[in-house]
Amino acid sequence: MSRSLKAILMLAMLLAVILAGILFSDLLRDRQALHDLEAQLADSRASWESIAEKKEALQDELKVAEEALKEARLTLQESVERADSLRSDIEALASEIAAFGP
Repeated sequence: MSRSLKAILMLAMLLAVILAGILFSDLLRDRQALHDLEAQLADSRASWESIAEKKEALQDELKVAEEALKEARLTLQESVERADSLRSDIEALASEIAAFGP
């Protein structure tokens, strides 16, 4: 083989080794980036699951609060009706007392 051919082959081998090194470096960088993205995805998934659990708990609390409010409204309505009834009874008794007056 001629000297120039050997030099070209050596240069080609050197370039191949450099290219392989660059590709390997890129591969390692890409693997690390993928690992970082997978970790971020896992964190995001955990956050969303936590948020979903909190949402369900808050919805349950809201249902309980709505039921309590509903019962309180019914109790208030019953109390108002009872107060109106008592007021009518008191007015009727006051009228009877006034009729017996001095």
